[in-house]
Amino acid sequence: MSAADFKANVVKDGIPQPASTVTVKDINGALIPAGELFSDAALTIPFAANPFTTDAQGNMNFFIEAQTVSITAQKGAFIKEWKNVVLNELIDSDEFAKTADLGDIAGDNKTSPSAVVFDNGNLDPSDFALASNFDSVGGSININGNVISGLQVTIADNGVADITFPSGRVGGFLSIVAAAVGNSLPQLSQFTVLVPADFGSSPTFRTPIYVGSAVTLVSSGGIPTGTTGVDGELTIHAGGTTDHFYIENRTGNRTFSVTLI
Repeated sequence: MSAADFKANVVKDGIPQPASTVTVKDINGALIPAGELFSDAALTIPFAANPFTTDAQGNMNFFIEAQTVSITAQKGAFIKEWKNVVLNELIDSDEFAKTADLGDIAGDNKTSPSAVVFDNGNLDPSDFALASNFDSVGGSININGNVISGLQVTIADNGVADITFPSGRVGGFLSIVAAAVGNSLPQLSQFTVLVPADFGSSPTFRTPIYVGSAVTLVSSGGIPTGTTGVDGELTIHAGGTTDHFYIENRTGNRTFSVTLI
């Protein structure tokens, strides 16, 4: 079988929703049997139940044979839906580099190798380009062992993007560029940064090459909540969880191009 991966963080008003009830259905709206949801990419460890619940941080993660699904998370009166999510076969970075040309990488976002969606419930996620807290799609290019990773994320106002890169990459030159309305140029330099970064076991930002006037770099202090930083600014956190970094967006709903060189 061809494994696909779905990850999401259920958040309401910037607050994670642990123990939310998650239901996964197929493209026809039928409940997917628990035995067809797995906790591993090899599809050998099936779930005990569908519906299931999010963890203590409001996270969910499952593997499934590549297909289109819809996911609903509910806690009390709060309901969050991801409709018609296309989950494609997982491809490692080396294979992706071999099989994808630049047109594929810059092309249809809905056919990315896997789906990673974080949401705070403020916007309708059925519109892929505007799905809330954050939607991300991306991949990596391997050029004779030199891996360049990139993705584009749309983050809601007061949303937090929790980002990892493939192949165990935990540092390099990190570029975050904010798109202007309609992707016009020049892009929004006040929300843009280029900085040597380490978000491994000893997270830190080195002296930035460029940092916009409304960007703050934080090397410690844990995972941001969505309202940790200054309203109207972008805060980049290297601290928190090893191998992760976080973009807290308090600048309104906005799309960012993120590249690790």
